[in-house]
Amino acid sequence: MVESKDTKDRTQEAAELVRQARERQGISLVTAADSLHVSVEHLEAIERGDFSVFSAEVYARGAYTQYAVYLGIDSKTAQRTVLRALSSQRVITPLKMHTPERWYERIQNPRLVFIASGAFVALIVGGYIVWQLRLFWQLPALQVTAPLHHVVDNDRVVVRGASERGVKLSLNGEPFLIQEDDTFELEIELHPGINIVRLEAENAAGRKRVLEEHYLRPREKGYL
Repeated sequence: MVESKDTKDRTQEAAELVRQARERQGISLVTAADSLHVSVEHLEAIERGDFSVFSAEVYARGAYTQYAVYLGIDSKTAQRTVLRALSSQRVITPLKMHTPERWYERIQNPRLVFIASGAFVALIVGGYIVWQLRLFWQLPALQVTAPLHHVVDNDRVVVRGASERGVKLSLNGEPFLIQEDDTFELEIELHPGINIVRLEAENAAGRKRVLEEHYLRPREKGYL
């Protein structure tokens, strides 16, 4: 493609602006390149008005502006100059878009449908296997959240905790049900001395988690 006179003028304007500023100050290309941490070749290209050495326009604009500011050129002036130069070099190419018909035809490809169906079935089967393995290897959730102290002066204590749906729960061998929010709250009668509270959760695979809590009810009130 042959450059127009307007394109040459704008790129030459951008090149001359930085080249003349550098030469007036007596700065060599090597010194400028070292100070800016860029290659001498890139600065030479900028001073020729050749921005094709940069992979993208944004890099060319940034490098030119950085070079111009280093040489004492006002940043706004530099930006306007390089934008005019770059805009004159842009090549407008038609935008290619996939039409809905082509996209629909690709989806209707029998081989693609077969692969997608197989992947979906494999995903379902794999998910089921993982779920079964999780049931087999993972213990059911079970925790006691209250009371925090194990010395109780009263003859009764309320044990609170949490578990998960689908498990069998028991307290000292007696089954009980979990609430809608996956928590439980049980009131237990305590006898003087140490009381052992055994909580058990069993999932569908027979895996069990057991917690034992010891609560001390002093024989005399105020005994520690």
